[in-house]
Formats: sequence, C-alpha cells, structure tokens
Amino acid sequence: MLVGNDWGASIAWQAAQLRPDRFRAVAALGVPMMGRAPMAPSRLFPQNEQAWFYTHYFCEPGLAEQEFERDIALTLRKIYYKLLLVAMSPTML
Repeated sequence: MLVGNDWGASIAWQAAQLRPDRFRAVAALGVPMMGRAPMAPSRLFPQNEQAWFYTHYFCEPGLAEQEFERDIALTLRKIYYKLLLVAMSPTML
C-alpha cells in the first residue's frame, strides 16, 4: 500500500499506475486521482504580486532548506502551531 497526502497523493497515484506489480492499493489524502497536468506546476500556478503558491518556494533549490535549517526546532513549532490554529478554527486559514 502506498499513502500520499496533498501533492504526495498525486505522486502515489502515478506510482501505482506505473508499477501495479509493486503497489496493490493507494490511500490518497485530500487529492483525487487525476490525469497528468497540462503543464508543469511551476507554469500552471501564477507567481506575481497578487498570487504566490507554496510550490514555487519549494522549487527553488536550497531556499526552503536554508530557511528551515536555520532553526529546525523553531520551524517545526511554527508549523505545528499553525496547524493547531487551523484545527481549532478552520476560518483562520
């Protein structure tokens, strides 16, 4: 069984389609099975003053790692704190 969440769910679906001999089941959290995107995600989502998608942040080699590794414990606390706020009140996204 292969489990994927968000963008990982799409990867899980694709892996299962490419290698059904290796993966008998898929648990995709939050993303249904979809076909291949018509273009690369970096071109599909705009990046300008009005819109910025987290995928662009993770596409720049070393950028996320540099920021996260500056203080790993603090980074994790910030992520978990934000998740806690969202869990307590979904309107706080």
